[in-house]
Amino acid sequence: MMSSYLMKHNGKKVDEGEKTLPVQRGKFDRALKKLKEKRAPGIDGIAAEIIKNAGEIVQELLRRVNIIFIHGQIPMDFEKSKIVPIPKKTKPDR
Repeated sequence: MMSSYLMKHNGKKVDEGEKTLPVQRGKFDRALKKLKEKRAPGIDGIAAEIIKNAGEIVQELLRRVNIIFIHGQIPMDFEKSKIVPIPKKTKPDR
């Protein structure tokens, strides 16, 4: 069930070796380091820079991630998204 979810959402096949649960802190920290900075935050309003520098609060985030993966259920709040159009600057007519 979780493999089909991951395949649906990121388009990559999940290697059996990568499905080790629970997710360990070291692996989680490496994933956090890969977050791209200077991007618009998600619907929660939290930018990658804040998450990457959250210190020990990250342990609670990891705990919640493990609950999601182990039980295979994603809270409905996690499925919400918000699209905010960002208009491009227009060049004045000459």
